[in-house]
This record gives sequence, C-alpha cells and structure tokens, in this order.
Amino acid sequence: FVAKSTVMGPKRKKVDEDDDYVEEYDEDEYGEPGAGRGRGGKGKVQRGTGRGRIAGGSSASNLVDEIPQFQDYSKVLKLKNDHEKRPIWVTKDNLIILEAFSPIYKQAYDFVVAIAEPESRPEYVHCYRLTENSLYAAVAVFDTESIIKFLGRLCKTDLPNEVGNYVRECTYTFGKAKIVLKDNKFYIESKYQE
Repeated sequence: FVAKSTVMGPKRKKVDEDDDYVEEYDEDEYGEPGAGRGRGGKGKVQRGTGRGRIAGGSSASNLVDEIPQFQDYSKVLKLKNDHEKRPIWVTKDNLIILEAFSPIYKQAYDFVVAIAEPESRPEYVHCYRLTENSLYAAVAVFDTESIIKFLGRLCKTDLPNEVGNYVRECTYTFGKAKIVLKDNKFYIESKYQE
C-alpha cells in the first residue's frame, strides 16, 4: 500500500519580468472553512516585488525599508592599535558585538550581560543592546563612570560619544532617593533637593 498526498503547493504564474507573481490556490487546501473545490473556492494572492500595495494601503517597499540591512561602520569606527586583544565592538546605536573566541571572553561576557540585553547569540559572535532597563539594573552593581570606562577598555574602537551620553542619561537618577522605614512609617530620604 502506497499513500499519496493530494495536497499540492500553490501554482505560480510569472506575469512579466517586472510585474508581481500571482499564486492561485484552492482554499480548502489551506484549511479555509466552507471553501471547497466544488463551490469555486479558488483564490489569488499577489506576491509583490516592492511596487505593490499591501492590505491597509501601505507600500511593500516601506516594509523592506524597515528590515535592517548591513551597515558599513568602517568610516565611523576607527580601530585601536591593539584591537585584536579586545573582545567587543560598540556602535553609536547602543549595539554591543562580543567576540566569543576572544581570550578574555569570559570577563567581557560577565560584564556585558550585566549591562545589556541579548539580541542574538550565535556560536562565535554575540549581539547585545544597551537599554534603559538593562542600565538601571547595571547601576545597582556598577557606577555610571565605571560602566563607561570598562566599555572603553574592552572596545576595539573608541567608545562613541553617543553611547557615553546614553549611559549617563539613563543612570543619572539612580540612588538619588531611597525609601527608609522608621518607627513603622516609610520616609523618602535624599541628599538632593530636586
């Protein structure tokens, strides 16, 4: 006994070199309720090449613009002389790229995990992002200037000014006020009058 699948993929017709692809399908093949072959349940889906419109009226090319592309940092980030000994890259948009094959990977990893949120972690290169929340958590362990100093020490390039400013902006309010319990009442104490 040999079983055969009767479900076939969509049929594609190429309309023109620059035009969109059109797919025809039987709706019952895709589980559409009440749309059988006997009732003329054929449908069409257009796959655009970037010129078409999507439901809601937005252009398909706008969606392509939102997908991150490769970025050339070679003119913006200048390598330090001993860059091969340093394990991280820091870009001005708060992205930290950590080389997992670096000899000081473990120390750098412990620091980066404490100050940033992971985005992707393939085998050899890990990506992290500095966020407000990650920096709030980091300031519980490190002070602001230590974060900036250690990032600069581990970075293959000069630390971008935007990153230093971002770290300062996100952490400047930490520790200015504290809640204290005295005589079964909570009080807010601060050295600052703000």
